[in-house]
Amino acid sequence: MRFHDGKAERVDDLVTGFQNENGDRWARPVGVAVGPDGVLYFTSDEGINGLFRLSRK
Repeated sequence: MRFHDGKAERVDDLVTGFQNENGDRWARPVGVAVGPDGVLYFTSDEGINGLFRLSRK
């Protein structure tokens, strides 16, 4: 979320691409956590099982 003067202004997509062109979803990200390494971890409650790891280059 983007904040201005302590108020939410807008939401920016951080991770996308979990939906096929026909609208079917192959995963639905949930359970977001930041690890001690500063990396974002999340899982899916639909479709694929496993843990996703998002880091900067």
